[in-house]
Amino acid sequence: MSAVIAGLHALFWTIFAVRGVVGLLATRAADSQTTPTSIGVVVLHALGMGAFFGALLPTLQLRIWLWPPQPELGAVVLVAANALAIWTLLVFRSWRLAAQLDSDHELMTTGPFALVRHPIYVSVNLYGLGTLLALPSAWLLAGTVALWVTGDTRARAEELALIGVFGDDYRQYSQRVKRFFPGVY
Repeated sequence: MSAVIAGLHALFWTIFAVRGVVGLLATRAADSQTTPTSIGVVVLHALGMGAFFGALLPTLQLRIWLWPPQPELGAVVLVAANALAIWTLLVFRSWRLAAQLDSDHELMTTGPFALVRHPIYVSVNLYGLGTLLALPSAWLLAGTVALWVTGDTRARAEELALIGVFGDDYRQYSQRVKRFFPGVY
């Protein structure tokens, strides 16, 4: 089961690496601009990811579990994280690492965006949860919380940029569709 978990981890980040390379090769509009806060929140989110990955090593070495590992349940959640990431990146063709709004940028409200406003961050959160279920340690719990908090901070910053561009359309969308968990939050 460890090999399955490791493979799901590799697949998850490969999805984003491939999509990132495709995004870099895509032609950008001349009036394309990165939102002012996007670099800062990307760095903040990267620090949250760093905390998460920094927690993996002591977890794997010390194996002091908070509860008995649930590798099968963790694998199911990791599969869901991968599926959501793939679905989102297939639908959201203009995805970039840093929030970037082009003149032809469209407000996405279909596919996974009909369920939650930030499906990419939900997939990252599921990735953290799946890993925590498979390897339940205090370190990974703290790393997962850091991942979720920094992802939430990043999502809120992007929402401000989207309100600036789409105004009432985005406000209405955000009233209908929750940020991370359908019908709840």
